[in-house]
Amino acid sequence: MPFTFKLSKRLAQMHRQVLLASAAALAACMGAETTIVGPNQPGSVSRMQLSPNSVTLLPNQTTAFTAVGFTAVGDTAMGMTVSWSVTAGAITSTSTSGGNHYGSYKSGSQPGKYKVIAQGPGGKADSAVVTVNPVPVAIVAVSPVASGIQVSGTVQLMATPEDSTGAPLSGRSVTWGTSNTGLATVSGTGLVTGLAAGAVTITATSEFKSGTAGVTVTIAPVASVAVSPAAPS
Repeated sequence: MPFTFKLSKRLAQMHRQVLLASAAALAACMGAETTIVGPNQPGSVSRMQLSPNSVTLLPNQTTAFTAVGFTAVGDTAMGMTVSWSVTAGAITSTSTSGGNHYGSYKSGSQPGKYKVIAQGPGGKADSAVVTVNPVPVAIVAVSPVASGIQVSGTVQLMATPEDSTGAPLSGRSVTWGTSNTGLATVSGTGLVTGLAAGAVTITATSEFKSGTAGVTVTIAPVASVAVSPAAPS
């Protein structure tokens, strides 16, 4: 067999092997799976959830919040740290159980709307709204509870709204009323004026709670009797 023929055959075999190897490599590349890791890879915190998302409290009341972090695939994030902050009031204690992070919140003394914020890794955070309402009026104390005036005379009554413990509440509006406008009137400040003889009940009302006082109106006694003429003529 001539040398040139053997060389040509050998080169053809090598070329075929190169083509087969290239095809195999291309097939392997096309069949390979490519993964792009983004910022929300499984295991990292994708979002935070704080519950309840709103509460209504009285001043200095306590309630509990629960914060949970979730991964991009919706699983509960484990082993993370949560920082708590508030716009008023205070987080008095915190604890963790599994993926749940608990914060005990105590409201402040001033009524208003405030926020509780739970922040996890990567700046992910959620917040809840806290509405602090004023302490409600439980009773209205009126003083003096009983008084007497004459026709055209006056007496000043005082009304004090109080909470359930008897502590006075400032800044509450009070309205006044009388059981008989023919016997006595009462002003918006609690000043009672006698009009005719009789007994009336004066009522002071604040936030749907009322207190009463009794007022007795009498006719002024006769101080003297003048007779004329003073002596017979």
